[in-house]
Amino acid sequence: KILKLIFNKIGFFFLSKKLDILLVIADLNYIGGTEKHLSILINGISKTKNVKLLILRNLSYKLCDQLDIDKSKIIPPPKINKLIYSDNVYIGYLKTIIGSVKLFFYVCLTKIKIIHFHLPQAIFSGITFCFFFRAKLFASRRSLNNYLKGYNPLFKKIEKFLFDRCNLLIGNSYSVIDQLKNDTNNKNINLIYNGSRPYNLDSKNMIRAKVRKKLLIKENEVVLIKVANLINYKGHIF
Repeated sequence: KILKLIFNKIGFFFLSKKLDILLVIADLNYIGGTEKHLSILINGISKTKNVKLLILRNLSYKLCDQLDIDKSKIIPPPKINKLIYSDNVYIGYLKTIIGSVKLFFYVCLTKIKIIHFHLPQAIFSGITFCFFFRAKLFASRRSLNNYLKGYNPLFKKIEKFLFDRCNLLIGNSYSVIDQLKNDTNNKNINLIYNGSRPYNLDSKNMIRAKVRKKLLIKENEVVLIKVANLINYKGHIF
């Protein structure tokens, strides 16, 4: 509480920038579900809100073009991170911390309403550097926390500590939501449902019958459609 008071007071003297939403992710050098989700968020929210995406470690501007993300909305990692290239996991941790220091000073000098963290690296390091600021903290988790298996049990306690201090936790499956409810004391947990709801389809338009006829699929045949990767650590059972 003392730290929060100090940094909020200091911030008033330097708040030359204002931002509605700051999105934080460790890397933007690979196109996955989170990266596609972020591109939709940025392009949608930026129509009415001032939003930025801060990258902690690695950034590929070519990916920004592929994802159609406005580069002016990107806050790149510290320049020193570009000079450090290694697949070593500990080097990755070091780059995350360096990026989080930049995040810390950016938040200290900017009046931000919401900081939204995506994926474990950004959540662990980013929230640690930001939880005593005035901004509301959101955290999104797209998988079960099986990524902590093999690590010291202390990390699970740290995750709980950080999640308990968030204003909102977001999951994209019932299994993630259930785990968050069991593992944290946070009551502000929301589900983003990203599946299909067959009962919302209009059966009168006969689209289903037309598609089956076109694909030579019989009426009573069961059809399974894979629309994303099936990944064990995300809780997919197959």
